[in-house]
Amino acid sequence: MGFAALYRRGLVETEGVTPTDGYMVQWGTTVFPRLDDPEWLFLGAFDGDIKGFALCYPLPCVDMVKRFIVGLWYVLPEARGVKTAKRMVNAMFAWGKQQGYAEFVANEGPALNWARKGFLGLKKWRTLYIGEV
Repeated sequence: MGFAALYRRGLVETEGVTPTDGYMVQWGTTVFPRLDDPEWLFLGAFDGDIKGFALCYPLPCVDMVKRFIVGLWYVLPEARGVKTAKRMVNAMFAWGKQQGYAEFVANEGPALNWARKGFLGLKKWRTLYIGEV
């Protein structure tokens, strides 16, 4: 399974929508040119095949605090329960610290679910969740 197929599966499972081919093309032309951008993180979890992914990118600064956003996130059901997501979150935080980010924002996926449950030391910031890196 490729990255785009995994993303499509994640939308079906987490959002209950099946994206059209047109949407997938538009999404790909927006995201894939950023693959070499050092300000963006494309993170994959592999065990032979891809089992999960995350996409992080800079959030425009509005108050002098450098933040990144966890914009996309998905882990296949068969890769859950073996700390795949935890290792991915740790890798995202390590990358964020290396890039000089002070905080992160999660708007979907496990990071937001963990925020709702009070994990990761997150605090609510507007309609998103934010926490120190």
